[in-house]
Amino acid sequence: MMMVMCGELGYARKVFNEIPQRDSVSWNSMISGYTKMGHARDVVGLFGEMREAGFEQNEMTLVSVLGACRDLGDLSLGRWVEDFVVQKKLQLNSYLGSALIGMYGKVVICVRQGGCLIV
Repeated sequence: MMMVMCGELGYARKVFNEIPQRDSVSWNSMISGYTKMGHARDVVGLFGEMREAGFEQNEMTLVSVLGACRDLGDLSLGRWVEDFVVQKKLQLNSYLGSALIGMYGKVVICVRQGGCLIV
């Protein structure tokens, strides 16, 4: 999805919505685009749609979702992702491991400070 790479998220989402049979590549392209542009709430929302549509999440999906959890301070979803990784016996490689560390690092700081104003 070239529109995502160019920062045209509105147009990219329109094209995404018009795809009659989405696959993991189209889902992950849109989710990744939202992540790169700092649209954490959209990442979480589209992730929920992806799950409801019955698509399996892969490493790329989970890294993006963990980044959104970090940005939103969403410890609950972050823990769900970690449990999913353990349950599915996914390999904890450097990308996924770093995303988990980053998410827990920021969310714990936010919780201890009473909000997510401190990064």
